[in-house]
Amino acid sequence: VTYADLASYSGGGKDEDPVILDWLAVLRALRDACMDPRQPDPMLPKDFAEFNQVLNLAARGGRRWAERMPSSEVDSGDSFHMDADRHAEARMGEIFQTFLRTLRSRARTRRRSRLLAIDHAEGIIENDFQAVLSPLLLRSVQENDDEFPLRVLMVTPQNWPGFRHLKMLMDSAPVVLTDLPGHEYRRLRREFWARQVHAGRVPADVTFSSFEEVLDAMYRGGSDFFTVGVYQRVLDLLLRMDGTTRSP
Repeated sequence: VTYADLASYSGGGKDEDPVILDWLAVLRALRDACMDPRQPDPMLPKDFAEFNQVLNLAARGGRRWAERMPSSEVDSGDSFHMDADRHAEARMGEIFQTFLRTLRSRARTRRRSRLLAIDHAEGIIENDFQAVLSPLLLRSVQENDDEFPLRVLMVTPQNWPGFRHLKMLMDSAPVVLTDLPGHEYRRLRREFWARQVHAGRVPADVTFSSFEEVLDAMYRGGSDFFTVGVYQRVLDLLLRMDGTTRSP
């Protein structure tokens, strides 16, 4: 799984105006997410060398792209020049084909499927999602029948205008999540704790009971649900009280 939080890649935050991303910014965010060392199976910059070369040429277009002139293996950060020539659609198609070919090659090498989990998809410009990302990324993923295929999971509010375009691509109804009741968080807290212990982030003298006591006190305080991340913040607090370095 590769997790890409579009809100963080766009620089959007709680106190900032919403940041919307065009299709090229989304593609760059996915590439950068694939190389993030925090991912379960991070890729290396060299894995995207060919993609960056194609991107540099195809984004600018014109004679350099047409004649396949030499190009840097490092992304030059150019925006897409729609009016550089009459081949804008072909240039966009080549960018996406190279990106997907890079991921499929990785999946075959690892002999396992790869899932792109795209969070905060509401940050995408609706028209770019409909006209570019849907046919060139999502439809291409959907129609490919590799032995170790790519998959895409998109997380977005239902009131996002692009949601209706997303539903047109789906074979079944989307999964709708609501706030979990308090008793479900009691079940999930043990799962969270087990993962932290398995990852070596919890010293032996910090116990599950101390972690649970803090959460129980919060629940008795009238909280019907907890926000995402509260478990990690409580654990960080306990580690600081214990004199242990803050967990990652």
